[in-house]
Amino acid sequence: MQLPEDTATPRGVRKFLRFLLATKRKISDSHALLIAGLWTVGDGYELRAYSKPMFQQLFGVEYGRVIWDDLNLCTENDQMHRQRYARSVEQEIRGS
Repeated sequence: MQLPEDTATPRGVRKFLRFLLATKRKISDSHALLIAGLWTVGDGYELRAYSKPMFQQLFGVEYGRVIWDDLNLCTENDQMHRQRYARSVEQEIRGS
C-alpha cells in the first residue's frame, strides 16, 4: 500500500485512511469512512510527520494507535521499495 504524496490534499489523505482501515483492519467501509473523516485539514506530509500521540488525539486511543502503526509499516515498505528501485537503476547504469 503506497502512502499519499507529501502534497496530497486532506481529501486524498482521507481516501487513503479509509482504504487502509477497510483493507488492513477489515473495518466496514461505512465505519472506515467515519474514522477517516476525522482527518480534516492535514496534507500528505503531515500524515507522515505526526506523532503517535497526535494520531491518538485525532482518532482516539485505539484507532490512533492502529493507524499510526500501519502508517509506519507503509513507510518502511515505501522506503525499502525506493531503495530497491534506486539499486536497480544504479546497476543498470553500471551495466550500460
